Amino acid sequence: MPSYYLSDTNLVAGQYEELALAAPSALDEAQGWTVDKKAAPNFCVYKPDTTRPYGEFVTTEPSAFSQLGYRTANPLSGQYAAGSWTLYGKVKCNTYYAQKGRGKFRLWRSANADGANAVQITPGWQQSAQIGFTAANQYQTFSIAWTAGSAVTLTDEYLFLEIEWSAEVSGGNNAAAVYWVHNEGTAERLETPAFTAIHHLTVSGADQDQTVPTVTLTQTHQLAVGGNEQAQEAPTVSLTVVSQLSVLGSNQAQECPTVNLEQTHQLTIAGNTQAQECPAVILGQLHWLNVSGTAQEQEADALALEQLHRLLVAATEQAQEASLLVLGQESQGHRLEVLGARHGQETGSIRWRSPVPPSRRLRLKIRLFRLIH
Repeated sequence: MPSYYLSDTNLVAGQYEELALAAPSALDEAQGWTVDKKAAPNFCVYKPDTTRPYGEFVTTEPSAFSQLGYRTANPLSGQYAAGSWTLYGKVKCNTYYAQKGRGKFRLWRSANADGANAVQITPGWQQSAQIGFTAANQYQTFSIAWTAGSAVTLTDEYLFLEIEWSAEVSGGNNAAAVYWVHNEGTAERLETPAFTAIHHLTVSGADQDQTVPTVTLTQTHQLAVGGNEQAQEAPTVSLTVVSQLSVLGSNQAQECPTVNLEQTHQLTIAGNTQAQECPAVILGQLHWLNVSGTAQEQEADALALEQLHRLLVAATEQAQEASLLVLGQESQGHRLEVLGARHGQETGSIRWRSPVPPSRRLRLKIRLFRLIH
């Protein structure tokens, strides 16, 4: 069982001495009571480092906490099991040894170091058997046991021990005194039931959403949007460098809102049965643009390309229409391939100034360098 030793170490001078965990070694008996000729009922609470005069005895036993006695050095968090609390004490008479009396104690707990707003643990004062002396300057030991019927819990609270002397038989002389002995090794102590410490654990975020702050990326290697039955939507993407943007689908039109890219290596739009739409694409450098289809006309409404390396327009059953195609460089020997006939047309320089008429006939003002049949 845990032991608290009654030491003379002052935690608060004249108010509290320490309930020590380590046994002290030097006996101290310089405190107690001048009993005079007091007899029952007379009571006086112990005050550290003081021999209290007889005038401080009272005939009605105190009920309020005196805020005097012993205290643990630090607040405690834990639980004392149900069981016996035992105080082992020691007193000494002076020359006038005819007096008799009893030692008493109470236990308190409080979150305040000075004992303010303390809560009593014991059910009132617990007392020893009557103590008498048979010779001058004689020591007498005693014990007081109290059994707690249930566990005693402290939550960040100090444990306080309050001591009282109850005078019952007069010493026959005004100078008769009883001295309180402590700080004598393990002899004077408070034994308690088993104590289980409670450690406080603070857990945050266990039952709440976790927040991950916004992540900003300066380089994105690939953005892919794919689907089969429904249109795929990708909101505006602003990236410093994007290596590839792909939009794939089978049965529904693919939608890709405005994309602003400083450098784009490849843009691929593929579909089978519905027209592909990609409004307002502004590209600083575009290496490849492929538009292909099998059953529907492919439309590219407004494409402004500063450098166009290759435009491939392929169809099997429907004519291809390109509303506005402006090729800005004629000196690079670009190639336009129109497939669906048996002959390939090659030109070194092509300029289209008007859309193809609905008759689906191509009227081109072509400076023809070479025609291959």
